[in-house]
Amino acid sequence: MCIPEKCLSVMTHMFLDPPAGSRYAAMRIRLRTKPLAHENFVIQAGVEPTNNRAERAIREHVIQRKIIGTLRNCKGTAIHERLMSVMATWSQQGIDSLKMLRIKLGS
Repeated sequence: MCIPEKCLSVMTHMFLDPPAGSRYAAMRIRLRTKPLAHENFVIQAGVEPTNNRAERAIREHVIQRKIIGTLRNCKGTAIHERLMSVMATWSQQGIDSLKMLRIKLGS
């Protein structure tokens, strides 16, 4: 039996006839009760299976917040979060964040 056939055999056994109480059995039940509820990446092109892109987008800001250490009250934290979220969105859309920030603060 070649490797792909062996993998197919193991996967077939795990998902079609999983041992009771195993994580595969739980997955099989979940897929039957809520088919593709959270697995949009399987049926829609361009949807990633993880949230790594979102985590990478905010990582720099989280590190800056921890280094600065001055965002110790709720108001300062909320302002920082909103400002960084808007700037990250502009960056992802290809808009010059600094230019747009100057326009918004100037008006």
